[in-house]
Amino acid sequence: MGLFVVKSLLEHEKLPYHFEMQDDRLTFFIRYPKVAQD
Repeated sequence: MGLFVVKSLLEHEKLPYHFEMQDDRLTFFIRYPKVAQD
């Protein structure tokens, strides 16, 4: 359920993302737009 909510939000925000399974662990990668910080 939580993943579905996150996925919906990401698709709404048009952020690129992907899942990776490694060692029985689901890793969630999101590519945020780079924000300039001072």
